[in-house]
Amino acid sequence: FPEGPDPMVRAIERMYAVAGRALDTRTMGEEALWPRRRELLMERLSTVPPELQKPFAALLWKIADAWRWRQIAVAYVPAETMQQVFCNRSLHDTQLDGQEYFPEMDHTADRIDEVSLYHAAQKAVQAVETAFRAFRAVLDSTDLDAKTLLFEFDTPLGQVALAGTGKNRHVRDRCAVLVDLGGDDTYEGPVGSTPSLEVPVSVAIDLDGDDVYQCTS
Repeated sequence: FPEGPDPMVRAIERMYAVAGRALDTRTMGEEALWPRRRELLMERLSTVPPELQKPFAALLWKIADAWRWRQIAVAYVPAETMQQVFCNRSLHDTQLDGQEYFPEMDHTADRIDEVSLYHAAQKAVQAVETAFRAFRAVLDSTDLDAKTLLFEFDTPLGQVALAGTGKNRHVRDRCAVLVDLGGDDTYEGPVGSTPSLEVPVSVAIDLDGDDVYQCTS
């Protein structure tokens, strides 16, 4: 993650850029009146301590990189085929003895770039491990009052969220990055898992607490 001012802004810009979009919306060569995403981002960042912005920005930057490699991995797999594979919920009933054949599985295997997919996964895992240690170091070395902290922002790769040490309830179905700094939290729905092909990379970090995870879908 490159050094410099406004790390969170640069990380969000990166998440837009890898998706082929821009944080700022322009019309006829001028900034559009709506949506003013940069203004909204700056407003929400005003509540996030600078000590927490840098590790969160580094995490977002690396997840954007993982997302980019995942896109490379599936570039030659038709979207319809991927959707068929993703929506198949019968493998545990049909594949113990190979009772049923799903051709979309072979079609995906023939076209997917496994090396790039492994690379994407490794980048995501390493990003989470590094971020966990960085957040832990900040909390251990400062007296931040982060109990009521809550930052949320939507990106083309999914929602990103940073929650404080209070008792939080997370109900999110399109979250790419979720970091909770502690507290006895409740999670409902997919957490750190792919909720849909629109959010193929999803990670979650919870630093502390007696948490409850509930997912009925």
